Amino acid sequence: MKKYVAAFAAALLFLLASCESETNFTEDVVVNEPDIPELPPSDETIAIEDLFEPKDSIVYLYGEPHPIRLYPFGEIVKDETEGRASFAIFVENYPGYRVEQHDNLLRLTPNFDPPTDSPPMFMEITQIADITADEAEYKIKSEINFDLYELFHRYATQDFPFNSIHLYEKELSRNAKVINIYIRDNGRGGVFVITVQHSEEAHLVGTRFRHYISTLEIIDK
Repeated sequence: MKKYVAAFAAALLFLLASCESETNFTEDVVVNEPDIPELPPSDETIAIEDLFEPKDSIVYLYGEPHPIRLYPFGEIVKDETEGRASFAIFVENYPGYRVEQHDNLLRLTPNFDPPTDSPPMFMEITQIADITADEAEYKIKSEINFDLYELFHRYATQDFPFNSIHLYEKELSRNAKVINIYIRDNGRGGVFVITVQHSEEAHLVGTRFRHYISTLEIIDK
């Protein structure tokens, strides 16, 4: 008899426990989730193409307007304490021109082979830290071999916010080398130095290069 009483008591306790659990199902249950560490900010490289869209422009050749499509290129400088600035410049892309970019150098060349007796044609952009535009102009002029070149002032410089040096090869010919050097303060304690080279005969290439230079923008991050 005692065995049956014990079994009955155990069953009763089980039922009471079940009823209690069912009556408490509406209570909030607090679950302690494990701490999840925050991920550090991603170190993604910002591309110039993410900041600027291609744009249409007009270049004047022989005084006539020619519509062109310009594409953004340039450099995002992460550490501007080096005296270099982030910048964008808009140029024609393939098939007319090709762009090469390396650290602190953007080089634009026509996408065709010039005549064998013609000097290389290109536009190069680089930056020099810890120097003013006037100091850079003086330094560059001090390194010019004036036995080969003479200064000239063919282009009005007020169109561009640059110091400029214009050189013409003394050996006059249709393939005489023309070099235009533009120097602009980059707002970071340094300067842009933009060098354009082409032959006298290919002056239209020089005209296009000068048009691209006018689109140079310093990016404030």
